[in-house]
Amino acid sequence: MFETILKGLSGRWGMLALVLALTPTGRKLTKTAVKELVRAGVTASEKIKELTDEIKEEGYEIIAEIKEERNAEENGAAKGSNSKKEAST
Repeated sequence: MFETILKGLSGRWGMLALVLALTPTGRKLTKTAVKELVRAGVTASEKIKELTDEIKEEGYEIIAEIKEERNAEENGAAKGSNSKKEAST
């Protein structure tokens, strides 16, 4: 395991990570970059939540419309069958 860590640190990116981790300026830059990444993630998460809320609301509206149409059709069919019965008597 230690060999794997040393192997990773010996490359360019590993050296950069080591410098960033060991120097105060590097840690400050890393903290700032991470903070911006987290901020972007939170913003994206909020936008996605808003979008999904809108989609859910539209879905509920569609479902309500379908139920309303179905009830109207059932009531219309029931009235039609009642009027036929009344006409035959």
